[in-house]
Amino acid sequence: MAIGVVASDIAGRILELRTVTGLTQDGLGELAGVNGRQVYAWEKGHAIPPRTKLERLARQQGWPVEMFVDGGPRPRTCVKGPIVAPKRRSGREGYQEVYVKAVTELGSHMERGNGMPPERVLYWFSAMLEASSLPSEVESEDRAGGNGG
Repeated sequence: MAIGVVASDIAGRILELRTVTGLTQDGLGELAGVNGRQVYAWEKGHAIPPRTKLERLARQQGWPVEMFVDGGPRPRTCVKGPIVAPKRRSGREGYQEVYVKAVTELGSHMERGNGMPPERVLYWFSAMLEASSLPSEVESEDRAGGNGG
């Protein structure tokens, strides 16, 4: 089920979800694909979480997406806690992990006799990096020139 309109009390529901699960703002953010500062903004009502982030969170944890809409169940009634957030990868380590995986998969692809035009390789690597869900701070750091080169 897709979310139509998020609950008018979404800030309270996000805080309640975090309390029930025992997650930190960073931990919940990691699961939702955002950083802890964004979760803070959601909890304080400074920002409304995108429906796609709420749907991702519910789907990956097996929670009913309806808990994020008016009239839906409260998180405390349908979420079992506590849960453990995934370990956050550091920037260099995270990128290296993605690149090694991409190169390994590309090598396997080529060994099977499946050629790939050079212009597709760049697109393919970009898609692999985007799908890796590295922390957004790492991407910002690199854009700012902090690549430690």
